[in-house]
Amino acid sequence: MLSFSKVNNIVKKISKRFQHQYVESFAYYARINHFWER
Repeated sequence: MLSFSKVNNIVKKISKRFQHQYVESFAYYARINHFWER
């Protein structure tokens, strides 16, 4: 089994990358939403 610290590091890396993508996609979605509201 993997040790807890290793798993924690992997999760941190993935969540960091995911957060970045999420922020970008959210900004993109907000832009589209703003465009459609006009």
